[in-house]
Amino acid sequence: MVKAPISLFISDIHLSESRSDIATAFFEFIENIAPTADTLYILGDLFDFWAGDDIETPLTEKVASYLTALSAKGTKIIFIPGNRDFALGANYAKKASMELVGDSLKIFNEQILLIHGDELCIEDLEYQRYKKWIRHPWVLAILKRLPKRYRLKLANKIRTKSKNAPKKAIVDVTASFVDQFFLNHQIKVIIHGHTHRAGHHRHLDQYERYVLSDWDQKGDYLRLENGTLSRHIFKIDPFMMIS
Repeated sequence: MVKAPISLFISDIHLSESRSDIATAFFEFIENIAPTADTLYILGDLFDFWAGDDIETPLTEKVASYLTALSAKGTKIIFIPGNRDFALGANYAKKASMELVGDSLKIFNEQILLIHGDELCIEDLEYQRYKKWIRHPWVLAILKRLPKRYRLKLANKIRTKSKNAPKKAIVDVTASFVDQFFLNHQIKVIIHGHTHRAGHHRHLDQYERYVLSDWDQKGDYLRLENGTLSRHIFKIDPFMMIS
C-alpha cells in the first residue's frame, strides 16, 4: 500500500534576534516534527522583517542551514511570501533549499488554496494602499538598489511601528469578500495566516477556512494527512535559548 503524503503548514513565525525563544522553538520544530512530512508549506512572515537577500545575519544563516538539512532528509519546503518578508528572493530561497511559488498555491487536486492572508483583509485600507505601493515592480527595483544601511533602517522602522500597535489593531478578513473569493477561485478550503487569529471557519455552508496563528507564547501548525486537516499547538518556553 502506498503511503499517503503528509503536509505541514506554518505561518507568522516572525523570527528575529530579539525572540530567541521563538527561534529555538522553530529549530526544534524543523529538526523533530517537520521531517515527518513530505512537504512543509511556510505561508509567509517566517522572518519578522526582510531587508534583502544580501543582508546576512547569524540567524538567517542558521535558518538556511536547518532548512537545508530538512530538505536533505526528503522534506520539500515551499515558501509563500508574507507582508513582512515579501522581499525574500531567489538567492536566499536557494540557500535555504526552499521553493518560491508566488502569492498563492493550489494543492490537493486544486481543492485547497494556500495564501498568506493579507489579501482577504480588504478593510485594512491603510495597509492595502501601502502593499500596492511597496510591491510595485518599480518601487521594489529601487529599494533593492538602496544601500544596506538604509534598507535596514527602513525595515526596522516598519517593524517598530507594527510592534507598538496593539494586536487588536490587526484587521480581520471581510467575510463577504471571503465568500466571493471561494467562488472566484473554485476551491473548497483556504489555509492562511496574517491575522494572528487561529481558527476554523465555514463559508456559504460548504467551504472551510483554516487560519494559522502567529508563534508567540505557543507554536501552531496544521497537518494534512489522508485528506484530513488537524491543528497542533505546543507551548514555547520563554527561557528557551539558541545554542
